[in-house]
Amino acid sequence: MAEPVLTARGHTADCPGDSQEPCADPDSDYIDFFCDGCHTFAEPRILSDRTSIAWPSGWSEERARTWRAEHNLTLPETAPAKV
Repeated sequence: MAEPVLTARGHTADCPGDSQEPCADPDSDYIDFFCDGCHTFAEPRILSDRTSIAWPSGWSEERARTWRAEHNLTLPETAPAKV
């Protein structure tokens, strides 16, 4: 089965929890997308900007931080964390 395609707002087109608002400030350095409605994939998905990540359904911010650190994807101290 193919991985779901995410929109610019970090959701699938048919996400039951999708809204017209982005998941975080679009002017931030990166965005962590969390959605229990449509993130049915098993592994985190690094998005095209190479810093934003769509996290699998059920992941916590703590688990996401740990995964980033384990994969050397930590962010500069100056980058504002947006969720």
